[in-house]
Amino acid sequence: MARYATDDAMRLLETKKIKEATAYILYGEDEYLISETMHLLRNSVIDADFGDFNYTRLECSGSTKVAELVNALRELPMLTDKRLLELHFYQNLPESTVKKIEKTFKETLQEGSTVVCLVSHNETKKSKSKLVTWAQDYAQEINCTVSAYNLPRWIELYLKDKGCKFKDSKAAQELQNRVGTNLLDLSSQLDQLALYVGDKKIIDTEDVHLVIRPSNEVKVWEYTKALTQKDYKKAMQACASLLEDNAQRGSLTLIAFTNKYLRDLAQALDITSKYGFNLNSLAQQMSDKKDFQINYLLKDLRNWKEANLRDAFHSLCQADLRLKTGGDPLLTMQLLTLRIVGRR
Repeated sequence: MARYATDDAMRLLETKKIKEATAYILYGEDEYLISETMHLLRNSVIDADFGDFNYTRLECSGSTKVAELVNALRELPMLTDKRLLELHFYQNLPESTVKKIEKTFKETLQEGSTVVCLVSHNETKKSKSKLVTWAQDYAQEINCTVSAYNLPRWIELYLKDKGCKFKDSKAAQELQNRVGTNLLDLSSQLDQLALYVGDKKIIDTEDVHLVIRPSNEVKVWEYTKALTQKDYKKAMQACASLLEDNAQRGSLTLIAFTNKYLRDLAQALDITSKYGFNLNSLAQQMSDKKDFQINYLLKDLRNWKEANLRDAFHSLCQADLRLKTGGDPLLTMQLLTLRIVGRR
């Protein structure tokens, strides 16, 4: 039995090689990375000629039957020496169900002909399920979270497959500024850019501006950033952009994300009041956040006081009520933004 180091899905997609193991544990927030990694894994484990006979995917839930799990674990490979069993959302299985399949699960790992892949979605860390504990000594862990370090390289390789490239780093950065870090969104926008430039093959900043509109994720980030910097003009520019397609839905979306941002700030303020402005302390207490998000929170927190956050939450509640009782979306957001940026 071998214990494997955690691997990075973005690196695996670049090398297109995956270590051989009896089990795999996938977790992360990016569905594109999970999907592409699973595709790579299937190609590595399953004999293409007999794939239909040697692949099972189960979507686990609280109602998944013990017999269904046991049968899937006991099934033997057909006409080849390996088969793949994917257990998605396995953390949703009740403890009673997990306990009943313990013996069969461990026997399957020890026997090795059925490769078990535990897949959790929208998780920044691997699950604490007993299935993970039992599989660890056999498993290759794969982190399917977008790495800011590897993202430029991923974009470069994606465009290379399309026969294109960015003119310079400024154009590539502008793409990320407008789209964000979601790989599914990025791949879609890169496809559009490749089609747009055609035989020119070179994508410059002007092409990015012409083809790609900033995503809602980016607009919300620009809005909260402007709130922190007390920049009313920039905040309303981001707000107006988000409201232009559907003012009611856009304003409610903005309030929801602003509430989440303020809650993160409030949590960070509470932690720093106890441990000081310490990155490690924040990372331990806010384990669902990535390092760059922690850094941004620490930086932003210097522009907020406890009273500011309390007033901002009060203003948010008033704006939310006004919107849900027929208030004008743009006027409501203007008043909300003015109150928050006008803090002292």
